[in-house]
Amino acid sequence: LCCFLRQRDGAAILVAARRFPGSSEQSNAPIDVTVPIPACLQKARLRELLTDRAMPVIDGGVAARQLFVDLPVAVLVPT
Repeated sequence: LCCFLRQRDGAAILVAARRFPGSSEQSNAPIDVTVPIPACLQKARLRELLTDRAMPVIDGGVAARQLFVDLPVAVLVPT
């Protein structure tokens, strides 16, 4: 899992990507990790930009299993 945050002029975007999605899919390995959400996005409602799905923040993070249900990459933006 690789994640990065970009901030500029009060705006923020969080990008997360699975490193080897093909190998995990073939072995059906679970993704039991949580992507921590930085403080600048904690109070915002998050939306996954590529799929237009809402991403609930629970206990300061988003479950990777939920992030990557459709694609091996997720782009989170505040709404």
